[in-house]
Amino acid sequence: MKKEIGLRIKAAREAAGLKLQQLSDLTGGQLSVSRISNFEQGLREPDAQTVMLLATKLGKTPCFLMFGSQSSNEISAPVPDMYRTSTTYQIVDQYSAAPPETQTAVDLLLAPLSERKLLSGTPVESVMTALEGLAMDGLQTIKNGGEKPTTSDLVKRKIG
Repeated sequence: MKKEIGLRIKAAREAAGLKLQQLSDLTGGQLSVSRISNFEQGLREPDAQTVMLLATKLGKTPCFLMFGSQSSNEISAPVPDMYRTSTTYQIVDQYSAAPPETQTAVDLLLAPLSERKLLSGTPVESVMTALEGLAMDGLQTIKNGGEKPTTSDLVKRKIG
């Protein structure tokens, strides 16, 4: 998975017409040229916070950098139908129909999962199972217009 993420980071950087140094500068020096290069070569895997930073600076979504798609219903790694539940389809449909600011909020809610290594090196079906409970709570709260839960509250509640 490191290699695929790295290739997408490099492709997005090149598509934006940026050199490694320019991307490093865009991050305000948070990411050095060598660190970005290590990501692109698949030598290191970026954590969720780094994926969010790179996605923002490259004009992409975190979903694109992680899975190769701008929306979660086009994840490049296929999910076998036997692992797709009605809840999974509902999550994907709600995410796809949501306005960009809601999608960004959901991306932020899900970021801690990759920090806990649920998104790195595990089968997609395991990730989908882990996402169902967390995403449904977050989406339902946002949809109902209630007080938006913090990421840490949701993570503690679901995988804590």
